[in-house]
Amino acid sequence: LQINKISKMRWRPTAPSTPQPLDPRPTKMLRQISFVALLLANTHSCYGFVAPSSRAAVTFTTPISQHHDASSSPHALVSTQLSSSTAIRMASSNEGNEIVTKIVLAGILVIFLATSIVPFLSEMGSDGGSANLSGAVVTRQEGKSGAADPYKNYESSFDRLSRAKIQEKLSRVPAFYLVNKVSGRMAPEIYCSFEDAVDASKAGDGFNVKATTLNQVMYPLVLKRGRMMMPPPPAEVAKEEDELRAEDGGSTSTSDIKFKLIPSKPALKDAAGAKLDLGENDLPLFVADRLAFAGSGGAQVPLFFERDDAIASYNRLREQGGGKLPAEANIRVTTLLDELNSMEKGTRPGVKQLEFYPAADDLMRADALMGN
Repeated sequence: LQINKISKMRWRPTAPSTPQPLDPRPTKMLRQISFVALLLANTHSCYGFVAPSSRAAVTFTTPISQHHDASSSPHALVSTQLSSSTAIRMASSNEGNEIVTKIVLAGILVIFLATSIVPFLSEMGSDGGSANLSGAVVTRQEGKSGAADPYKNYESSFDRLSRAKIQEKLSRVPAFYLVNKVSGRMAPEIYCSFEDAVDASKAGDGFNVKATTLNQVMYPLVLKRGRMMMPPPPAEVAKEEDELRAEDGGSTSTSDIKFKLIPSKPALKDAAGAKLDLGENDLPLFVADRLAFAGSGGAQVPLFFERDDAIASYNRLREQGGGKLPAEANIRVTTLLDELNSMEKGTRPGVKQLEFYPAADDLMRADALMGN
């Protein structure tokens, strides 16, 4: 397990990253090819095969024989020689093993090429040879455009993310919830927007708005799939988790409560404009083609929670590039659940480069609430 070590549960918004059209996947792909090639090249030394030219007699001398004189002791150990025919049989056997091993490793290389490199080639060939990192995103437009989806049956362990890695990505997204002032219980609605949470608190009686990060509530409460190793959740969230784990028939069990995610109002409006059908507990996400950010782990494909943020980032990249990009950004839509499923199964090359980008105002609001 890879444990995300965080000393404090306090959100620290960082300065916006500089957009850079980078793609680290070819480098990673070459490293993987080099690894398999290295295995093939070192087959001889790994298995200690006898070289074909070594047909002469082979002599084995034990360490003890080096310290005894054969003439002085009848029981002294002496050198033992193998005949030339015996050496030939050994060499032939080892050569056969070498051929079989190389065939097996070559088969592994062929499978690797078919499953990991071919999808990259079709993507690298688009846009005049430039890499289209947005192909790492699963979007609803793929099935409606009429064009064949090159990744329809794609699934690779190389691109699959562990739960810990997914939780790390979700830890950068704020989440807001309401707490009853009297009972101290958490309401089942979890908001992506601070303003929406405030409006909901005013509509009811006696609620406070509190904040956490999406990793603390997504898998444990919304999806009810348990908690991975991460920093302790807020007291209200921990209490609801205990209720979900309560034994059946418990007098205070609330396991029938369904926690649900509430997208922001602008995001819902833009999703409706794109004719995106959202399922239960799903959030719309927006991606701009040709837009990538330079991060510490390589290029990042941003998945925005607000469409306006995607457009603003694209326009900023276009200005820095001297206007070489098209004037209008091509914005595609996807959903949070679709991307989580893609990360878990590795259904897109480069899915590890996806990063969630919530609204900057919500980041600052969450930081202020979690700092109190």
